[in-house]
Amino acid sequence: MINEAYEKVALFQEFANQPVSKSPRQLDPERVITRAKWMMEELAEFVNADSVYAQADSLTDLLYYLLGAFVEMGIKPDS
Repeated sequence: MINEAYEKVALFQEFANQPVSKSPRQLDPERVITRAKWMMEELAEFVNADSVYAQADSLTDLLYYLLGAFVEMGIKPDS
């Protein structure tokens, strides 16, 4: 199931000309910081959410950024 979501995020990143790796690799420090900032922003939104909708929205975005990091690293989560 998680790998299906991974494949969809990979397809989106390819179409959006975002980084996609076909083999496992470590992200360089700049990309780690960029992705960490995006994820921290979503965590802060989750903490400050004032409705179930806002909480779900922030968690969905966080999940997208997490899967995007896996795609960029070339690692399927279920592997």
